[in-house]
Amino acid sequence: MRYVIGEMTIGQLLDQSFKIFKDNLKLFLTIGGILYLPAVALQQILPLVIFPDITAAQTQAEKQTAFLSAGIPFMILVGVLTIILILVLTPLLSASITDAVGHVYLERSTTPGRSIRAAFSCLISVLLTQWLGSLFIFLGFLLLVFPGVYLMFAYFVIVPVVVLENEAGWTALKRSNELMKGSKTMAFVLSFLVGIISSGINMIGAAFQVPMISAIILTLGTTVLTVYLTIAVTVLYFHCRSKTENFDLQLLAESVGIDAPVESQGPPPLPSAGQY
Repeated sequence: MRYVIGEMTIGQLLDQSFKIFKDNLKLFLTIGGILYLPAVALQQILPLVIFPDITAAQTQAEKQTAFLSAGIPFMILVGVLTIILILVLTPLLSASITDAVGHVYLERSTTPGRSIRAAFSCLISVLLTQWLGSLFIFLGFLLLVFPGVYLMFAYFVIVPVVVLENEAGWTALKRSNELMKGSKTMAFVLSFLVGIISSGINMIGAAFQVPMISAIILTLGTTVLTVYLTIAVTVLYFHCRSKTENFDLQLLAESVGIDAPVESQGPPPLPSAGQY
């Protein structure tokens, strides 16, 4: 196979994710450009267009004055755009990229349009499952914080579970928890590294005195980073399946027409391209 399916170290996971991203750059950037880039651009740039005083501000004092004069309307606009981006468009992008990675990883052809349609077909399941998981994580943080941190990484691969295994709700949450046993440290390291890169993008954007240029840098950087993170989470999902269910051996056996040894009672391999 073009891409190795099996247990990985965090370095191998990051390298494989980058290779998949680089080899299929047009596919992933087209999906990100259609589903995510316009929304991030609206979030970053539209407020500056509607409130030109912010764009025209040069010094830090002028910027603070401009933001204060924009007041509540500015904050409401940014808040609404952010909510739409986080609660709807980010899950839609994640589902679409996950579907595309599943096809690429298993050497099945796909197109941006096909993966986007697949994402729309399971969007309700993705949203409900993520919202349910977020509720449990929130309740966990209320209970001395640690349970929330644990659940945050236990539910790390719920989007691949929903998209690639056609599970949803409580079943998908339990399935993600089972897969992430022994792999939560990798999820933590991945999140930590992405957080550092995100902070770097914000610092680069903030270094420019012109708000519009800063907004453009943040828009492009956030889109690319979100696409890469989704690819990495999907690769992590395959790592977890290989670790807990010998998924790599099953695929190898299928390629030569024999039955694979099974050491655990996990679900069958991913469905064919026409089934998800």
